[in-house]
Amino acid sequence: MSIGIIISFILGAIVGFGVAWVIKKPQVVTSAEQDRNQKIIAYIRQNKEASNDDIQELLGIADSTATKYLQQLEDQGAIEQIGMRGRGVMYRLK
Repeated sequence: MSIGIIISFILGAIVGFGVAWVIKKPQVVTSAEQDRNQKIIAYIRQNKEASNDDIQELLGIADSTATKYLQQLEDQGAIEQIGMRGRGVMYRLK
């Protein structure tokens, strides 16, 4: 009985560490992503703020893609969202 408990504990630990690694694996930022982020930040620096539409036009991308990029920069602490949702949302540098 005790060998079964030990094996269960070991397997549980292995699975737990595996799940934690997948969830917390570091994000690798490519040079293309760095260039894109720099363009967005430069635009906001020059214009004091930017909307999702501004970023769509700047990069020639879809609405959902602009939203994703802006959310990533917000998660990184580079920008902050002003407004809750919809067309009134703007982004500023932190």
